[in-house]
Amino acid sequence: MIDRTIPYIPIMMVKRDMDIFPDCALHPAYEFAFFAPETGKADWVRVQFLSGQIEDEKIIGDLFDREFMTDPGLLPNQMLFVREKATGEAVASASLWYGDPFGYKQMRIHWVATHVDHQGKGLCRAMLSRLMKRYHELGMTGDVFLFSQTFSYAAISIYQDFGFERYLGDEPINWHVENFKEAQTQAWQLIDEKIAAYKKKA
Repeated sequence: MIDRTIPYIPIMMVKRDMDIFPDCALHPAYEFAFFAPETGKADWVRVQFLSGQIEDEKIIGDLFDREFMTDPGLLPNQMLFVREKATGEAVASASLWYGDPFGYKQMRIHWVATHVDHQGKGLCRAMLSRLMKRYHELGMTGDVFLFSQTFSYAAISIYQDFGFERYLGDEPINWHVENFKEAQTQAWQLIDEKIAAYKKKA
């Protein structure tokens, strides 16, 4: 769920203990599939657009190339999709990718998205569980981080359930956020309020 009625402020979260996470099963109407070269880019573009996360469909293909084509050989092991069994269509995606927020490579959960018509069915939680397991299957080590933003507070609530904690340290490289620490305090106050109200309605 994306709520663009609130101010946009980017945030970072970190998970330090990768051995502890919920084991959430995938809804039986869906199945997992990792990236396939013949369809993967088109699937990713479709999911991102239909999730409401990116409003301009024209830019998504170029975004995929910038984000992932630096290491295309990693995609079959690290980009996950959820497909609807009845149609075979990709309806959700998330990746276990790398970034360098502090000048060295760290793993991250990257570009989590679910088609709006398939939200509320636990697909995000199931993908996170699968990627936590894939982290161990691939012999990865170290903390895992993610970037998000205030208007994704529903997803941030899920990340918190998986042990991701708010990052309030020094500004990551290339963020260039004005008054970074003040902005983060403001962002988390807003997120906490929105999550509390969201959970109350649920």
